Amino acid sequence: MLKNGKKNNILFIITHDIGKRYGCYGNSRIKPPNIDKLASESIQFNNHFCQFPLCGASRANIFSGLRPLKTERFTNDPFFPNFRKKMGENFSTLPEIFKNHGYRTFGAGLVFHDVDDPPSWIEPFWRSKLPDNIPEDMKIHNSESPNPWVNNESFKLIRRRIKNLEKAGLSMEDILTPSGLRKAKGPTAEAGNVDDNVYFDGQTTDRALRYLKDITIDSLKGDTPFFLAVGYTAGNLPWNSPKKYWDLYSRDLLKLPENNRVPANT
Repeated sequence: MLKNGKKNNILFIITHDIGKRYGCYGNSRIKPPNIDKLASESIQFNNHFCQFPLCGASRANIFSGLRPLKTERFTNDPFFPNFRKKMGENFSTLPEIFKNHGYRTFGAGLVFHDVDDPPSWIEPFWRSKLPDNIPEDMKIHNSESPNPWVNNESFKLIRRRIKNLEKAGLSMEDILTPSGLRKAKGPTAEAGNVDDNVYFDGQTTDRALRYLKDITIDSLKGDTPFFLAVGYTAGNLPWNSPKKYWDLYSRDLLKLPENNRVPANT
């Protein structure tokens, strides 16, 4: 961790539900703007596997350094506050270890896949916000989604699904519960004719760049090093992103995976 006698600054980027589908892994059809370039300048691991096939549970392993049978997190329910109580005062998360060793720690986006964990950061964790022009009746549905829906067609689908649920006998109170909201989602994919920072990942990138600008200037002055964790939702349903990225591809030329079968004995 030392370079010329000084501790390195660390930018930790995390996403999930992607798989080996980038150009750096041999998929020439995918056109990521920056990942392939980053891979060409990095050490690339070709045989890495998550310890548990669920977002929150897998991230609990990464940020605690413990196996699933130790964390016992097998859902996406809030985890770290109660786990801290269980583990006692000697427990530290990955960013917290850096903080305890002289680093300034910052986080933005989808990192822990959990409620906030104040001991990990030197300032409140930064989360993306819904766009200002989201209709009032759509805010609760978007707040429960890893990425917001912003198109009018998406809003129409959500409202139609709400009406169908009401016809089926559910009250609005029932619909606005977590289980009810899962039945009144927007489409699985959306191409918004909007700027990057209308969606959560674009906002996260903007905030990360501001962090880097501010804290790198401080570091050049000889201040303490930083650990910046940046988490993206890109691979997670719903697959919502600006239209300009969808326009990079011809739908007619896209090929589905050859193996679409459920693994045996699962």
